[in-house]
Amino acid sequence: MKGSRWKIVVSSIIIGLPVLIEAILMNMFPEKVQSLGGLSNNEILIASGAIMLFMLLAHLFCIMITVKDKYNKAQNETILNVTLWVVPITSLLVMGMLLKAIFNMSFDVYFIMSVLFALMFIVLGNYLPKCRRNQTIGIKVSWALDNDENWHATHRFAGKVWVATGLLWLFISFLPVNSFLVMVIVIVPLLVLMPAVYSYMYYKKQLDEGTYKEAGDIKTGKKSKYAVIMIIVTLVIVVPLLFEGSVGVEFDYSEFEIKTTFWKNMTIKYDEIESVEYLEQYDKGSREFGYGSFTIGAGAFTSGEFGDYTLFAYLNTKQGVCIKVKGETVVVSLEDEAATKDMYEELESHVRNLLIN
Repeated sequence: MKGSRWKIVVSSIIIGLPVLIEAILMNMFPEKVQSLGGLSNNEILIASGAIMLFMLLAHLFCIMITVKDKYNKAQNETILNVTLWVVPITSLLVMGMLLKAIFNMSFDVYFIMSVLFALMFIVLGNYLPKCRRNQTIGIKVSWALDNDENWHATHRFAGKVWVATGLLWLFISFLPVNSFLVMVIVIVPLLVLMPAVYSYMYYKKQLDEGTYKEAGDIKTGKKSKYAVIMIIVTLVIVVPLLFEGSVGVEFDYSEFEIKTTFWKNMTIKYDEIESVEYLEQYDKGSREFGYGSFTIGAGAFTSGEFGDYTLFAYLNTKQGVCIKVKGETVVVSLEDEAATKDMYEELESHVRNLLIN
C-alpha cells in the first residue's frame, strides 16, 4: 500500500475522534447531556471509549493481516484503500448515533447510516471484480481461492449482487420505514452467502466440464479450519447473549432498585417519585443507547408515547409500570403480566404510605 503509514495513522485517529469530540461537547454543554438510562457522564465516556477501542483494534488487525498477505502485493491499490477506510467511516457513523442520543439531536441518524452503507456497497461492488486472488480480501471460499477462473467469476457475480443491493438499500432509505437494522441483520449475510453458493455451483460446473485446475499456491486447509473454529467460538459466546438477560426489582424501606444484567442498575427513592402508572400496553420505541437482546432491553430509549425515556423491560411483556421521577420517565416490565402488576401495586403502596405519613 503506497503511503500506508500516514493512511494508517490518519484512519486510526479518525476512529478515536468520536470520543474526543464527545468529551469536549459534554464538557462545554453539560446541561444538555441526556441521562441515557441512568449513566453518569463519565460512564457514558467510558462506554463510548470501549466501543471505539474495539473498533480500533479490529481496524489494526484487519490492516495487519491484509499487509502480511503476500498475494496483496500486486493487489489493486483502490481496493486496499477502500478496505482501509471502512472501519473509520463506520466509527463516524457510530459517533453520529452517540451524539444524537447524548444531546437528543433531531437529525435522523439511521437515514444517514442507511444511505452511507448503501453507497459503500455500491462502491465495493464496483471494485470487487477487480480484486485479485488473495487470502484476506474478497469471497474467500476454497473453490475460488484454488482457481483463478472461479475467483474472477465469483467476484463478478458478487460485484453485481453488491451493487444491486446497494441501489435497493439506497431506495429503501428514502421510504418512511426504519430499514437499517433489517438490512444489516438479514441482507448483509446474504451478500456473502449468495456469492459462496454461486462459487460452489461454478466449481461443480467446472468439474463436470473437466476445466477445474487447482492453482496450488494458496493453501486453504489450515486457514479454513481456523476460520471454522473462530466462527464456532464466536457463536458459542455471542448467540447465548442474544437470548440472555433479566430484569428484577428489590424494594427497601425508602427506595427500590431496578436490577438488570449487562446494564447499570437504577435506584429510585420513593420521595422523588412524581407519579406511578400501570400500562396495559405501551410502545417501547427504539433504543438510543444501551443493551438489547431478544429477551430484554435496557438503557435510553425513545418512542412517540414517552419521548426520551429509560427502559428496563422483558421485551415480550406488553404491560409496564411508568414512573415519573425528577422530570424523567422510567418504564419497567418484568417477566410476565402478573409480576409487573405485583411490582406496580407494591410500588404504589410505598408511595401512598409516604404521602400519608
